[in-house]
Amino acid sequence: MRIGTLLLLLLSSAAGILPSEGCHRGKEPVVVNLLRDGKSKTFSIVEHRLLGFQASRPKTTSDRRIVVQSILLDLSRFEQVLADEAALSALEPDLVILDSPDQERLSAMADRSAKKSNACGLENNCPAFIPTWVKDDCLEAAEKTLKALASGT
Repeated sequence: MRIGTLLLLLLSSAAGILPSEGCHRGKEPVVVNLLRDGKSKTFSIVEHRLLGFQASRPKTTSDRRIVVQSILLDLSRFEQVLADEAALSALEPDLVILDSPDQERLSAMADRSAKKSNACGLENNCPAFIPTWVKDDCLEAAEKTLKALASGT
């Protein structure tokens, strides 16, 4: 398990946040489920940016804290899920980060996404998208996460 993921899980546990809570109404934190390849060439770039984003203790406009939880898959499983819309929706990610622009053509969801951006900024090209099923506070939290990743802040 990567140190950043372990750190996030420990912080979540210490704060009384259960990673499986997901997005729902109330004052509980909004958990953004981030799907990505756990061994991608851009993993360290994204991980560094995620840690910086989490350290800033981001919140939604409704004053709910944003917590990012990574769903890490190996490359072959990740690409299988991208190619199968039913499998992708079953995982219910709020944000998906691809390893390269080549992976965009694997996923029909990337073309029909609520929002797309490059999560690696100028350092690399790792397209990211928010699926169309993400709504309300979850959408706001996913957009803030994606904006922070894209800008490197």
